[in-house]
Order: sequence, then structure tokens, then C-alpha cells
Amino acid sequence: MKHIPVLMKELRKSKFLSVEELAELSGLSRPTIFKIEAGDMGARLVTLEKIFTALDFPLWKVLMIEHLDEIALEVGKTVPKHFFKGG
Repeated sequence: MKHIPVLMKELRKSKFLSVEELAELSGLSRPTIFKIEAGDMGARLVTLEKIFTALDFPLWKVLMIEHLDEIALEVGKTVPKHFFKGG
């Protein structure tokens, strides 16, 4: 869960929401929001769904962003290198 805290904080700030406001919108506690944003606490999918619904950002996009590094590694293993060079 390395990208989620950063994405969460950036989305919250872009919507001009405080930690307290996001907590209220998501139905979670302020300490929970703060700990997840700080990367001090992981979150279950149901918790992430509440947070990113409150931020009006689809959870599937969050999970895709979170796993882009892994996806790139897998694609690199299965797709021939010349495919990326255009030839």
C-alpha cells in the first residue's frame, strides 16, 4: 500500500477537505484517516471504498494505480522487448 496514502492525501487536498471533513464524509474516525494518509496503518477494502467514495474517486482506479509497478513488471516478462521499441 505505497501509493494509496499519497493519492488519498492529494485527492483530499484537491477537494479542499480537511482530515476531519473527510472523516465525516466517509463515516470513519479522524485518527483512522490520519493514520492511513501517513502510511502508518493499512486499510481493508471496505475502508478504502468509504474513503474514495467520499472523495468521488473510483476504487478500481485506486487499486490499478497501486499495482501499476507489478503490472509493468509482469508485462515486461511476457511481452517481447522489441514490442516496446516499435520494431
